[in-house]
Amino acid sequence: MKNKLRHFKAVLLSVLLLVTGCNPAGYEVAEPAYTIGVVLKSQESEHWIRIRAGMEQAAEEENVRLLITWASDESALAEQKDMIADLLRCKIDALVVAPCDSWDCAWVRDACADKGIPVFTTDTAALDCEIPYIGSHQEWIGQTAAQYLIQTLPQGSRVGVVSGLQRQQSLAVRTAAFSEAIDACGGLELVGVRDGCRDFASAVEGARALLEENVDALFCTSAVIGLAAAATVRENGEEVRVVAVDTQTDALEAVRTGAFDALITQSGDEIGSRTIETVLAALRGEEVSAETYIGGELLTADNIEEYLQRQNAEEKAWSVS
Repeated sequence: MKNKLRHFKAVLLSVLLLVTGCNPAGYEVAEPAYTIGVVLKSQESEHWIRIRAGMEQAAEEENVRLLITWASDESALAEQKDMIADLLRCKIDALVVAPCDSWDCAWVRDACADKGIPVFTTDTAALDCEIPYIGSHQEWIGQTAAQYLIQTLPQGSRVGVVSGLQRQQSLAVRTAAFSEAIDACGGLELVGVRDGCRDFASAVEGARALLEENVDALFCTSAVIGLAAAATVRENGEEVRVVAVDTQTDALEAVRTGAFDALITQSGDEIGSRTIETVLAALRGEEVSAETYIGGELLTADNIEEYLQRQNAEEKAWSVS
Protein backbone atom coordinates (compact mmCIF):
# COMPACT_ATOMS: atom_id res chain seq x y z
CA MET A 1 0.00 0.00 0.00
CA LYS A 2 2.82 2.41 0.89
CA ASN A 3 4.57 1.73 -2.42
CA LYS A 4 1.38 2.42 -4.35
CA LEU A 5 0.83 5.64 -2.36
CA ARG A 6 4.36 6.82 -3.11
CA HIS A 7 3.83 5.94 -6.79
CA PHE A 8 0.57 7.91 -6.87
CA LYS A 9 2.16 10.96 -5.23
CA ALA A 10 5.07 10.89 -7.68
CA VAL A 11 2.73 10.67 -10.66
CA LEU A 12 0.48 13.40 -9.26
CA LEU A 13 3.48 15.69 -8.75
CA SER A 14 4.72 15.15 -12.30
CA VAL A 15 1.26 15.87 -13.68
CA LEU A 16 0.91 19.04 -11.59
CA LEU A 17 4.29 20.30 -12.77
CA LEU A 18 3.29 19.72 -16.36
CA VAL A 19 -0.16 21.27 -15.94
CA THR A 20 1.11 24.37 -14.16
CA GLY A 21 4.08 24.77 -16.49
CA CYS A 22 6.58 25.05 -13.63
CA ASN A 23 9.64 26.83 -14.98
CA PRO A 24 12.42 27.04 -12.36
CA ALA A 25 14.86 28.60 -14.84
CA GLY A 26 12.74 31.76 -15.01
CA TYR A 27 12.66 32.17 -18.79
CA GLU A 28 9.54 32.17 -20.92
CA VAL A 29 8.52 29.05 -22.78
CA ALA A 30 6.05 28.97 -25.65
CA GLU A 31 2.65 27.58 -24.74
CA PRO A 32 2.48 23.90 -25.80
CA ALA A 33 0.59 23.32 -29.02
CA TYR A 34 -1.19 20.25 -27.67
CA THR A 35 -1.66 18.32 -24.43
CA ILE A 36 -1.61 14.53 -24.69
CA GLY A 37 -2.65 12.20 -21.89
CA VAL A 38 -0.71 8.93 -21.65
CA VAL A 39 -1.37 5.81 -19.57
CA LEU A 40 1.39 3.21 -19.69
CA LYS A 41 2.09 -0.11 -18.02
CA SER A 42 4.53 -0.56 -15.14
CA GLN A 43 7.89 1.24 -15.33
CA GLU A 44 9.70 -1.72 -13.76
CA SER A 45 11.44 -2.78 -16.98
CA GLU A 46 13.85 -0.95 -19.26
CA HIS A 47 11.48 -1.50 -22.20
CA TRP A 48 8.78 0.66 -20.62
CA ILE A 49 11.23 3.24 -19.34
CA ARG A 50 12.50 3.62 -22.91
CA ILE A 51 8.98 3.97 -24.30
CA ARG A 52 8.34 6.83 -21.87
CA ALA A 53 11.72 8.40 -22.70
CA GLY A 54 10.98 8.21 -26.43
CA MET A 55 7.64 9.93 -25.88
CA GLU A 56 9.17 12.65 -23.72
CA GLN A 57 11.93 13.39 -26.22
CA ALA A 58 9.50 13.61 -29.15
CA ALA A 59 7.15 15.80 -27.12
CA GLU A 60 9.96 18.16 -26.15
CA GLU A 61 11.03 18.51 -29.77
CA GLU A 62 7.47 19.29 -30.85
CA ASN A 63 6.60 21.53 -27.87
CA VAL A 64 3.86 19.18 -26.69
CA ARG A 65 2.73 18.78 -23.09
CA LEU A 66 2.48 15.17 -21.86
CA LEU A 67 0.47 14.06 -18.86
CA ILE A 68 2.00 10.61 -18.25
CA THR A 69 0.86 8.06 -15.69
CA TRP A 70 1.54 4.35 -15.41
CA ALA A 71 0.23 1.29 -13.61
CA SER A 72 2.18 -0.14 -10.68
CA ASP A 73 2.35 -3.58 -12.30
CA GLU A 74 1.27 -5.51 -15.40
CA SER A 75 -1.97 -6.73 -13.82
CA ALA A 76 -3.14 -3.46 -12.24
CA LEU A 77 -6.28 -3.28 -14.37
CA ALA A 78 -8.50 -1.31 -11.98
CA GLU A 79 -5.67 1.11 -11.22
CA GLN A 80 -5.13 1.78 -14.92
CA LYS A 81 -8.86 2.34 -15.48
CA ASP A 82 -8.88 4.97 -12.72
CA MET A 83 -5.90 6.72 -14.35
CA ILE A 84 -7.67 6.80 -17.70
CA ALA A 85 -10.82 8.20 -16.10
CA ASP A 86 -8.78 10.88 -14.29
CA LEU A 87 -7.04 11.98 -17.49
CA LEU A 88 -10.37 12.22 -19.30
CA ARG A 89 -11.39 14.81 -16.72
CA CYS A 90 -8.39 16.93 -17.73
CA LYS A 91 -8.21 19.22 -20.72
CA ILE A 92 -6.37 16.97 -23.18
CA ASP A 93 -6.30 16.91 -26.97
CA ALA A 94 -5.66 13.15 -27.31
CA LEU A 95 -5.26 10.04 -25.19
CA VAL A 96 -2.69 7.25 -25.54
CA VAL A 97 -3.12 3.95 -23.68
CA ALA A 98 -0.97 0.82 -23.35
CA PRO A 99 -3.75 -1.42 -22.04
CA CYS A 100 -3.16 -3.98 -19.31
CA ASP A 101 -6.37 -5.60 -20.56
CA SER A 102 -6.81 -5.53 -24.34
CA TRP A 103 -10.32 -6.90 -23.96
CA ASP A 104 -11.49 -3.88 -21.97
CA CYS A 105 -10.86 -0.95 -24.32
CA ALA A 106 -14.24 -0.24 -25.91
CA TRP A 107 -15.30 1.98 -23.01
CA VAL A 108 -12.15 4.07 -23.50
CA ARG A 109 -12.89 4.53 -27.20
CA ASP A 110 -16.50 5.50 -26.43
CA ALA A 111 -15.53 7.91 -23.63
CA CYS A 112 -13.04 9.65 -25.92
CA ALA A 113 -15.62 9.83 -28.69
CA ASP A 114 -18.04 11.53 -26.30
CA LYS A 115 -15.39 14.17 -25.57
CA GLY A 116 -14.40 14.50 -29.24
CA ILE A 117 -10.77 13.50 -28.70
CA PRO A 118 -8.82 10.81 -30.56
CA VAL A 119 -7.48 7.77 -28.72
CA PHE A 120 -4.52 5.54 -29.62
CA THR A 121 -2.92 2.39 -28.26
CA THR A 122 0.84 1.99 -27.95
CA ASP A 123 2.89 -1.23 -27.70
CA THR A 124 -0.27 -3.25 -27.00
CA ALA A 125 -3.38 -3.07 -29.18
CA ALA A 126 -7.06 -3.30 -28.28
CA LEU A 127 -8.87 -6.57 -28.96
CA ASP A 128 -12.50 -5.68 -28.24
CA CYS A 129 -12.69 -2.68 -30.58
CA GLU A 130 -10.76 -0.76 -33.24
CA ILE A 131 -8.32 1.85 -31.93
CA PRO A 132 -5.26 3.03 -33.92
CA TYR A 133 -2.16 1.14 -32.80
CA ILE A 134 1.55 2.03 -32.79
CA GLY A 135 4.12 -0.64 -31.97
CA SER A 136 5.69 -3.90 -33.09
CA HIS A 137 4.13 -6.34 -35.53
CA GLN A 138 3.32 -9.04 -32.98
CA GLU A 139 2.54 -11.79 -35.50
CA TRP A 140 5.91 -11.23 -37.13
CA ILE A 141 7.66 -11.56 -33.77
CA GLY A 142 6.04 -14.91 -33.00
CA GLN A 143 6.58 -16.25 -36.51
CA THR A 144 10.21 -15.10 -36.58
CA ALA A 145 10.96 -16.86 -33.29
CA ALA A 146 9.35 -20.05 -34.58
CA GLN A 147 11.21 -19.96 -37.89
CA TYR A 148 14.54 -19.50 -36.11
CA LEU A 149 13.96 -22.65 -34.06
CA ILE A 150 12.59 -24.58 -37.03
CA GLN A 151 15.78 -23.81 -38.96
CA THR A 152 18.24 -24.47 -36.15
CA LEU A 153 16.81 -27.39 -34.15
CA PRO A 154 16.91 -31.06 -35.22
CA GLN A 155 13.68 -32.73 -36.33
CA GLY A 156 11.66 -33.99 -33.38
CA SER A 157 12.92 -31.35 -30.94
CA ARG A 158 10.56 -30.24 -28.19
CA VAL A 159 9.79 -26.56 -27.59
CA GLY A 160 7.77 -24.59 -25.07
CA VAL A 161 6.51 -21.04 -24.53
CA VAL A 162 6.82 -18.93 -21.40
CA SER A 163 4.52 -15.94 -21.74
CA GLY A 164 2.89 -13.10 -19.87
CA LEU A 165 -0.76 -12.20 -19.41
CA GLN A 166 -2.81 -13.39 -22.35
CA ARG A 167 -5.35 -10.59 -22.00
CA GLN A 168 -2.61 -8.31 -23.33
CA GLN A 169 -2.69 -8.38 -27.13
CA SER A 170 1.08 -8.13 -27.57
CA LEU A 171 1.79 -11.25 -25.53
CA ALA A 172 -1.24 -13.22 -26.68
CA VAL A 173 -0.56 -12.67 -30.38
CA ARG A 174 3.14 -13.52 -30.08
CA THR A 175 2.22 -16.73 -28.28
CA ALA A 176 -0.45 -17.69 -30.81
CA ALA A 177 1.68 -16.89 -33.87
CA PHE A 178 4.61 -18.89 -32.52
CA SER A 179 2.42 -21.87 -31.60
CA GLU A 180 0.67 -21.93 -34.97
CA ALA A 181 3.97 -21.77 -36.87
CA ILE A 182 5.46 -24.64 -34.82
CA ASP A 183 2.35 -26.78 -35.30
CA ALA A 184 2.33 -26.09 -39.04
CA CYS A 185 5.96 -27.03 -39.60
CA GLY A 186 5.47 -30.64 -38.48
CA GLY A 187 9.11 -31.09 -37.52
CA LEU A 188 9.01 -29.79 -33.94
CA GLU A 189 6.74 -30.63 -31.04
CA LEU A 190 5.10 -27.87 -29.01
CA VAL A 191 5.14 -29.33 -25.51
CA GLY A 192 3.16 -26.57 -23.83
CA VAL A 193 2.57 -22.93 -23.01
CA ARG A 194 3.08 -21.51 -19.54
CA ASP A 195 1.39 -18.12 -19.56
CA GLY A 196 0.22 -15.60 -17.01
CA CYS A 197 3.77 -14.74 -15.90
CA ARG A 198 3.64 -11.30 -14.29
CA ASP A 199 7.22 -10.95 -13.09
CA PHE A 200 10.65 -12.60 -12.89
CA ALA A 201 9.64 -15.05 -10.14
CA SER A 202 6.54 -16.36 -11.90
CA ALA A 203 8.53 -16.69 -15.15
CA VAL A 204 11.07 -18.84 -13.30
CA GLU A 205 8.24 -21.15 -12.22
CA GLY A 206 6.93 -21.34 -15.78
CA ALA A 207 10.36 -22.17 -17.15
CA ARG A 208 10.94 -24.84 -14.51
CA ALA A 209 7.68 -26.54 -15.38
CA LEU A 210 8.66 -26.74 -19.05
CA LEU A 211 12.19 -27.93 -18.28
CA GLU A 212 10.58 -30.86 -16.44
CA GLU A 213 8.94 -31.69 -19.78
CA ASN A 214 12.42 -32.05 -21.33
CA VAL A 215 12.15 -29.19 -23.78
CA ASP A 216 15.01 -28.33 -26.11
CA ALA A 217 14.08 -24.66 -26.50
CA LEU A 218 11.96 -21.95 -24.89
CA PHE A 219 10.32 -18.98 -26.59
CA CYS A 220 9.85 -16.17 -24.06
CA THR A 221 7.53 -13.32 -24.99
CA SER A 222 9.55 -10.58 -23.23
CA ALA A 223 13.08 -9.85 -22.08
CA VAL A 224 12.20 -10.12 -18.38
CA ILE A 225 10.65 -13.54 -18.95
CA GLY A 226 13.61 -14.55 -21.10
CA LEU A 227 16.13 -13.56 -18.44
CA ALA A 228 14.19 -15.58 -15.87
CA ALA A 229 14.15 -18.58 -18.20
CA ALA A 230 17.87 -18.26 -18.95
CA ALA A 231 18.67 -18.12 -15.22
CA THR A 232 16.56 -21.25 -14.66
CA VAL A 233 18.26 -23.09 -17.52
CA ARG A 234 21.67 -22.18 -16.11
CA GLU A 235 20.66 -23.18 -12.57
CA ASN A 236 19.52 -26.59 -13.78
CA GLY A 237 22.60 -27.16 -15.93
CA GLU A 238 20.45 -27.71 -19.01
CA GLU A 239 21.37 -27.12 -22.63
CA VAL A 240 18.16 -25.45 -23.68
CA ARG A 241 17.91 -22.67 -26.23
CA VAL A 242 16.23 -19.43 -25.15
CA VAL A 243 14.65 -16.99 -27.61
CA ALA A 244 13.29 -13.73 -26.18
CA VAL A 245 11.88 -10.34 -27.22
CA ASP A 246 12.73 -6.64 -26.48
CA THR A 247 15.64 -4.30 -27.04
CA GLN A 248 17.15 -3.53 -23.67
CA THR A 249 20.67 -3.55 -22.28
CA ASP A 250 20.49 -6.75 -20.24
CA ALA A 251 18.80 -8.65 -23.08
CA LEU A 252 21.44 -7.57 -25.60
CA GLU A 253 24.15 -8.62 -23.17
CA ALA A 254 22.40 -12.00 -22.81
CA VAL A 255 22.80 -12.55 -26.55
CA ARG A 256 26.43 -11.48 -26.46
CA THR A 257 27.25 -13.88 -23.61
CA GLY A 258 25.20 -16.77 -25.00
CA ALA A 259 22.48 -16.77 -22.33
CA PHE A 260 20.01 -16.05 -25.15
CA ASP A 261 20.39 -17.95 -28.41
CA ALA A 262 18.34 -15.28 -30.16
CA LEU A 263 16.61 -11.99 -29.42
CA ILE A 264 13.92 -10.30 -31.47
CA THR A 265 14.27 -6.56 -31.13
CA GLN A 266 11.59 -3.96 -30.54
CA SER A 267 12.88 -0.52 -29.70
CA GLY A 268 11.03 1.13 -26.83
CA ASP A 269 12.51 4.49 -27.81
CA GLU A 270 11.10 4.16 -31.32
CA ILE A 271 7.71 3.00 -30.10
CA GLY A 272 7.51 6.04 -27.85
CA SER A 273 8.63 8.60 -30.42
CA ARG A 274 6.54 7.13 -33.25
CA THR A 275 3.50 7.19 -30.99
CA ILE A 276 3.80 10.92 -30.34
CA GLU A 277 4.55 11.58 -34.03
CA THR A 278 1.44 9.61 -35.07
CA VAL A 279 -0.81 11.35 -32.55
CA LEU A 280 0.42 14.77 -33.69
CA ALA A 281 -0.16 13.87 -37.33
CA ALA A 282 -3.77 12.99 -36.52
CA LEU A 283 -4.27 16.18 -34.48
CA ARG A 284 -2.98 18.22 -37.42
CA GLY A 285 -5.58 16.67 -39.68
CA GLU A 286 -3.41 14.10 -41.43
CA GLU A 287 -4.71 10.62 -42.14
CA VAL A 288 -3.03 7.95 -40.01
CA SER A 289 -3.04 4.19 -40.46
CA ALA A 290 -4.97 1.83 -38.21
CA GLU A 291 -1.63 0.12 -37.52
CA THR A 292 1.75 1.85 -37.42
CA TYR A 293 4.46 -0.80 -37.12
CA ILE A 294 8.05 -0.31 -36.07
CA GLY A 295 10.74 -2.60 -37.45
CA GLY A 296 12.57 -5.40 -35.66
CA GLU A 297 15.59 -7.66 -36.14
CA LEU A 298 16.60 -11.17 -35.18
CA LEU A 299 19.85 -11.02 -33.22
CA THR A 300 22.12 -14.02 -32.64
CA ALA A 301 25.80 -14.60 -31.88
CA ASP A 302 26.45 -14.04 -35.59
CA ASN A 303 25.29 -10.43 -35.72
CA ILE A 304 25.11 -9.11 -32.14
CA GLU A 305 28.49 -7.33 -32.24
CA GLU A 306 27.64 -5.56 -35.51
CA TYR A 307 24.29 -4.52 -34.02
CA LEU A 308 25.91 -3.16 -30.84
CA GLN A 309 28.45 -1.17 -32.86
CA ARG A 310 25.67 0.28 -34.99
CA GLN A 311 23.59 1.12 -31.93
CA ASN A 312 26.56 2.79 -30.25
CA ALA A 313 27.25 4.89 -33.37
CA GLU A 314 23.61 5.98 -33.54
CA GLU A 315 23.59 7.00 -29.87
CA LYS A 316 26.81 9.01 -30.34
CA ALA A 317 25.34 10.76 -33.38
CA TRP A 318 22.20 11.61 -31.42
CA SER A 319 24.17 13.01 -28.46
CA VAL A 320 26.22 15.24 -30.78
CA SER A 321 23.15 16.55 -32.60
